[in-house]
Amino acid sequence: MVVLQHFTWPIIFGPMFSGKTTELMRRIKRYQVAKHKCLVIKYANDIRYDSEQLSTHDHQTLAAVTATTLTGLMEAAHNYSIIGIDEGQFVSTSVLITVRFYWLANSELWYKCII
Repeated sequence: MVVLQHFTWPIIFGPMFSGKTTELMRRIKRYQVAKHKCLVIKYANDIRYDSEQLSTHDHQTLAAVTATTLTGLMEAAHNYSIIGIDEGQFVSTSVLITVRFYWLANSELWYKCII
C-alpha cells in the first residue's frame, strides 16, 4: 500500500478566459519567491501565444517544459518540490501515472484543467 503524505492536488477550473493560467502562474511565482524549485509543464501542442513558455491571453509568460505526456518527465520531477501542469486535460497520461509522477517527485502537484 502506498500512503501519500502532504498530498494536495488543487484543480483550477473555469470557462475560457476566466484566468486559470494566470492563477496557476501566480501560485507558481509565489512558490518561486519562497525558494521552491518549480517545474511548470505546458501541453506541447498549445502554441497559440508561445511554443516554449507558458503564456496567458494577455501575454504574460513563464518558463515551462513542453510535453504531451508526463511519462518522460518522471526522472526530472525528483529535482522539484512544486509541479504545475497547464492544460492538463490534454496531457495523455492516466491518473495512476499522474499520481505516481507526484509520488516519485515528492512534490505538491498543481494541475490546471478546463471543465
